[in-house]
Amino acid sequence: MTPALAGVPTVFIPVDLDYVALLPMLVTYFVPFSIFTVTITVTSLIFLAALGALAAKTGGAPVFMGGVRVTFWGALAMAITYGVGVLFGAVV
Repeated sequence: MTPALAGVPTVFIPVDLDYVALLPMLVTYFVPFSIFTVTITVTSLIFLAALGALAAKTGGAPVFMGGVRVTFWGALAMAITYGVGVLFGAVV
């Protein structure tokens, strides 16, 4: 359990939040390879929004803004990663 959730009773934590990162990967099992990259990007952002909202609710912050904040910074990180990959000629 992470220190941020140390005071939260375990009844409120149905799964270890580390495993939620597997959800976009599981979605790709059901899509054709031609839309693989797009699917990972979109589902990752959807799940980031959901986790941001969950984290905001857990911390007592506004839920919508928590989801937006996490989604924005996640999308920015993805865009920067993509840009660095293009800059160095990585195959995407």
